[in-house]
Amino acid sequence: MQRALTLISKSPEKLARHINQSLAQHRNDTLLFTISSNVEATQLGALVSALTTLSDRYIGCLSAPLSASSNEAVCSMAFFNRQKSITWRSDVSAPPPAQVGRWHKSSPSSQKGPHSLDANQDWETLWSSSGPSSSPLPPLPESLNYTKDVSSLIYLNDGPNESLSRALQTSFPTSHQMALHGSSTPFLTGRPYTLFQDGSRIFSQGAVGIALRNLASPQGRTSHFEGFQPIGTPNAVTRQVSDGNLIHTLGGANPTRMLMKWLEDTRKPATLTKDVNIYLAILSSSANEPIQRLYGITSGDPGRGSIALDAEVGKLTGRRVQFYHRPNDLNVVPFSSFPTPSSVIFVPASGDGAHIEVPAAKLASEEVSCLENVCLSVSENGFSLQSPTSGDATSPWYSRIPGTLTRWQWT
Repeated sequence: MQRALTLISKSPEKLARHINQSLAQHRNDTLLFTISSNVEATQLGALVSALTTLSDRYIGCLSAPLSASSNEAVCSMAFFNRQKSITWRSDVSAPPPAQVGRWHKSSPSSQKGPHSLDANQDWETLWSSSGPSSSPLPPLPESLNYTKDVSSLIYLNDGPNESLSRALQTSFPTSHQMALHGSSTPFLTGRPYTLFQDGSRIFSQGAVGIALRNLASPQGRTSHFEGFQPIGTPNAVTRQVSDGNLIHTLGGANPTRMLMKWLEDTRKPATLTKDVNIYLAILSSSANEPIQRLYGITSGDPGRGSIALDAEVGKLTGRRVQFYHRPNDLNVVPFSSFPTPSSVIFVPASGDGAHIEVPAAKLASEEVSCLENVCLSVSENGFSLQSPTSGDATSPWYSRIPGTLTRWQWT
């Protein structure tokens, strides 16, 4: 990476002027940018123009402000070596979120023909064969068709999209993926989402991305979980439904009953109430960060024992997991300092309070605050990650959970 920075100002005009006057040295780089969606529509054009004329190779989107109540405009940027990066575009839209209690007629393309049964039928595989992993892969973005040495893909899109992630992973099996799901913008731009790509193109759906060749890939990839507290002790997943989102047994026992007993025994009314969300964490082997992935629990059945997670999790049988909770009033992700290596950081926005607290060094001449070495972007729609060796899960990890963040670092 050539440089990363985040600019903050109450004046979008001063932000645009600062970009025009101070960043001309990056005109030959590939640019990733995000603009906070609290900028007024009448002021957005000048800021977009400043960024899209800064380089002729770029991707961008509108994102959330750093704080729910903030009136400061934020522009985050990461510059990559042009010779080691490729911009790309995919028309593949994220599927709409499931709507519980509503029936939708299937489209002809999603309807399957009859399946022939045999004496040795694997029933769990059959019942799980209608999910995203069994659907045809979408085409690879055209600009990536003849590229082989891609090891990292960073992109901006309209929501969690397992089909696109699988297509990229199939073509680049050793690559890592990090995606920010852009903010919803119908009241700002008249588009459901607002994505930008070189050639002065603006899109309302799909994805825009940058493929990084081997020598341009980050040297560090980490996820962080602020303020989450463990419940009970770790257990191994002993039964789940194929690669889906249902966990049937933990350590051979009923997970819903285990969780209820732990909650009763803990008896901490100040932190454990009916309004506190409970999560299931896939544990890592790291002492510094015990959580590898975190999933929300959407339901549990004390009778049957199963718990349902908020996303498909891949094959977890044998993996160590643990319940966690996070108090609802802990809605700020604090940062006291940023590392020297350049970083791209994606953070989910909290729905009911501050998102993130950051320090900033004043640029006295411009009334613009600057966070050097970090491209920091927030979205209420969260982020997704996919790694090439995710033995814990074959599906991408999608997080909208406040207190989580993901970081890629370049030294």
